[in-house]
Amino acid sequence: MGSSSTASPSTISAETFAELLGRYPDVIAAVSESKGVKPGQKSLVELDAFRYKTAPSIFGRPDGRPMVQEDVLTLVSWKLRHGKFRPTLMKLVESNSPAVVKKTVEDAVKAYRSTADKKKGVEAALDAVKILSTLKGIGPATASLLAAVHFPKECIFFSDEAYAWLCGGASHSAPSKYNAKEYEEVARGMVKLLQRLPDEYGAQDVEQVAYVVMHDKKTQPAARDANMKDTKATATAKAPKKEAAPAKLPVPTQGIDTKRVKSPAGALFRDTIMAEETKKRKEPPAEELASSSNGSRRSSRLKRS
Repeated sequence: MGSSSTASPSTISAETFAELLGRYPDVIAAVSESKGVKPGQKSLVELDAFRYKTAPSIFGRPDGRPMVQEDVLTLVSWKLRHGKFRPTLMKLVESNSPAVVKKTVEDAVKAYRSTADKKKGVEAALDAVKILSTLKGIGPATASLLAAVHFPKECIFFSDEAYAWLCGGASHSAPSKYNAKEYEEVARGMVKLLQRLPDEYGAQDVEQVAYVVMHDKKTQPAARDANMKDTKATATAKAPKKEAAPAKLPVPTQGIDTKRVKSPAGALFRDTIMAEETKKRKEPPAEELASSSNGSRRSSRLKRS
């Protein structure tokens, strides 16, 4: 845990996957709180419960009731709050005839169920997404959402987080075109990941883990700290080494009137010291002079006597 490499879809373990999946409720609650909610609107947590619990339990069964326009609008509301908000999307979806919405969703579901056994799951999902994308305001991303609640284990929602984690590489790049080709990349990345995990996990679980990886700060602090250490180490290695300053010799100051010196570190101070020291060496102390003088006189007296 704790690093983006540990949470990579190509190397993630079943234990780490389960741990990240368990964080989803807390992460979505934190995101919901940060976004707030206007009076009369449902919070992201409430919409999330419809998206991942209520809707799959209703539409994910062969005997479930048909999806109607109101259901589609609720899912679109979740999508706008769960990811990037696009103000014009809701109006476009609302402009579809309720009868057309119901019929189009039914056709897409039938197409998936009739071809899922004959084709691979990815191709069947692409067929369903293509049919759903004929509705106004419904592109591959929203179409994949409608398919995902009908087939929660097989069809993955084309979210920014799912693309960034499964297909975005080390930089976790977001999708750029939101077209069928990019959705196919997400679907194939999901299939490849699930092949390494226990059968209990499905597309819906991959969605939630991707969301946690992209939003939960707990998943990447170690990698961020390691990168900071590497950056500092590189900068230190590249920095020019400073030459050691020459050691300063102690300067004798005893017996010197420092008031005459303008600056202890200045040249005048050193010159004064040198002058005083030179003077000491040239002129012996008064005691020596006296001793030498007395000795000469004594010698003279002895010679005279």
